[in-house]
Amino acid sequence: MRVTDQMYVCAALVGALASLAGAQVIDVELDGLDGTASPVVGDTFPAVDALGLYGAPGAPLFLSPAAIGLWSDSGIPGANKGSIDLTTNAFALNWGARSTLDIFDATGAMVGHGEILEVLPETGTFDPNTGQGTSATSGPEHGIFIIKDLGGNVLAIGDKIDQNQNNFAMAPDGGGGFDGIFLAGSGPELSIVLPSQLGGGEFMAELTGNFHLIPAPGTALMIAGACITMPRRRRC
Repeated sequence: MRVTDQMYVCAALVGALASLAGAQVIDVELDGLDGTASPVVGDTFPAVDALGLYGAPGAPLFLSPAAIGLWSDSGIPGANKGSIDLTTNAFALNWGARSTLDIFDATGAMVGHGEILEVLPETGTFDPNTGQGTSATSGPEHGIFIIKDLGGNVLAIGDKIDQNQNNFAMAPDGGGGFDGIFLAGSGPELSIVLPSQLGGGEFMAELTGNFHLIPAPGTALMIAGACITMPRRRRC
């Protein structure tokens, strides 16, 4: 999936109602996530090989931007589930994310890989009149950072800490769900603390990419409404 030029999407947000008469809260599920967390400064995230996993202890390492996908099989209750309240405009979602990145030494040689697993409970707002929304953690949230060698063998498992503040836009996808896009550019969206095995450093990151929501099973939607502007989303 990638985002290209802007388009006008006329549809589906004003007066969206659950099929149950009078219901004002839509239960949703996250079934698609394709994002990138990139450093605010530079091309890589600086780290330290604190344990000497790839060479001398204390040697510098550099982490690539992280490719963020859906963690659909976490088994964590409530993962990838949320709601949109049409009365209060409240938005809530437990984002299940599986992220991957590459690890480089000071010479630029790739020496390993990282995998990050986390379910981030976030709350915010969603305005159906504009299609714009916010989603943020209430404080630091913990995830699992798996450090691997080039062959995929696990070298260490550490604790990663996130604190997020995201802006997004959503519009109906024409099939009963919602296409969403993260709106970068208003400042760093992610505050990330690396595990101690990688030096424990804290850095800021920007989030870009797409996501997709569907109504929870048993929730059918009736759509009528307004025009909003959001980037075109292609499936490829």
